[in-house]
Amino acid sequence: AVSPGPVETPILKQFRAVLGDSRVDSDIARVGRAGTSGDIAPVVLFLCSDGARWINGANVPVDGGLEASISAEVLGF
Repeated sequence: AVSPGPVETPILKQFRAVLGDSRVDSDIARVGRAGTSGDIAPVVLFLCSDGARWINGANVPVDGGLEASISAEVLGF
Protein backbone atom coordinates (compact mmCIF):
# COMPACT_ATOMS: atom_id res chain seq x y z
CA ALA A 1 0.00 0.00 0.00
CA VAL A 2 1.05 3.58 -0.56
CA SER A 3 0.20 6.10 2.16
CA PRO A 4 0.62 9.60 0.77
CA GLY A 5 0.77 12.70 2.89
CA PRO A 6 -1.01 15.90 1.89
CA VAL A 7 -1.04 16.05 -1.93
CA GLU A 8 -2.15 18.99 -4.06
CA THR A 9 -5.24 17.45 -5.60
CA PRO A 10 -8.89 18.52 -5.60
CA ILE A 11 -9.60 16.28 -2.59
CA LEU A 12 -7.25 18.38 -0.43
CA LYS A 13 -10.07 20.95 -0.22
CA GLN A 14 -12.32 18.26 1.25
CA PHE A 15 -9.66 17.36 3.83
CA ARG A 16 -9.52 21.03 4.80
CA ALA A 17 -13.30 21.04 5.26
CA VAL A 18 -13.23 17.90 7.45
CA LEU A 19 -9.96 18.35 9.36
CA GLY A 20 -9.77 22.13 9.35
CA ASP A 21 -7.31 24.44 7.65
CA SER A 22 -4.98 24.61 10.64
CA ARG A 23 -4.49 20.81 10.79
CA VAL A 24 -3.79 20.52 7.06
CA ASP A 25 -1.52 23.59 7.08
CA SER A 26 0.33 22.19 10.11
CA ASP A 27 0.98 18.89 8.34
CA ILE A 28 2.14 20.69 5.19
CA ALA A 29 4.41 22.99 7.22
CA ARG A 30 6.15 19.98 8.80
CA VAL A 31 7.47 18.89 5.41
CA GLY A 32 7.75 22.25 3.66
CA ARG A 33 5.12 21.78 0.96
CA ALA A 34 2.26 19.61 -0.13
CA GLY A 35 3.19 16.72 -2.36
CA THR A 36 2.29 16.39 -6.00
CA SER A 37 1.19 13.48 -8.12
CA GLY A 38 4.76 13.52 -9.45
CA ASP A 39 5.99 12.69 -5.94
CA ILE A 40 3.65 9.73 -5.55
CA ALA A 41 3.56 8.19 -9.05
CA PRO A 42 7.17 6.92 -9.15
CA VAL A 43 6.61 4.90 -5.97
CA VAL A 44 3.40 3.40 -7.36
CA LEU A 45 5.17 2.57 -10.63
CA PHE A 46 7.99 0.88 -8.73
CA LEU A 47 5.57 -1.19 -6.66
CA CYS A 48 3.88 -2.30 -9.90
CA SER A 49 7.20 -3.31 -11.45
CA ASP A 50 9.16 -6.55 -11.35
CA GLY A 51 11.64 -4.78 -9.09
CA ALA A 52 9.07 -4.94 -6.30
CA ARG A 53 8.06 -8.56 -6.84
CA TRP A 54 9.24 -9.56 -3.35
CA ILE A 55 7.45 -6.73 -1.59
CA ASN A 56 4.27 -8.05 -0.02
CA GLY A 57 2.00 -6.64 2.66
CA ALA A 58 4.05 -3.48 3.08
CA ASN A 59 2.86 0.04 3.67
CA VAL A 60 5.08 2.66 2.03
CA PRO A 61 4.67 6.18 3.43
CA VAL A 62 5.21 8.73 0.65
CA ASP A 63 4.70 11.83 2.71
CA GLY A 64 7.89 13.88 2.58
CA GLY A 65 8.77 12.79 6.11
CA LEU A 66 5.46 13.70 7.77
CA GLU A 67 5.07 10.36 9.54
CA ALA A 68 8.66 10.46 10.78
CA SER A 69 8.28 14.01 12.09
CA ILE A 70 5.11 13.13 14.00
CA SER A 71 6.74 9.99 15.43
CA ALA A 72 9.78 11.99 16.52
CA GLU A 73 7.55 14.55 18.23
CA VAL A 74 5.58 11.86 20.06
CA LEU A 75 8.85 10.25 21.22
CA GLY A 76 10.20 13.61 22.36
CA PHE A 77 12.98 14.06 19.79
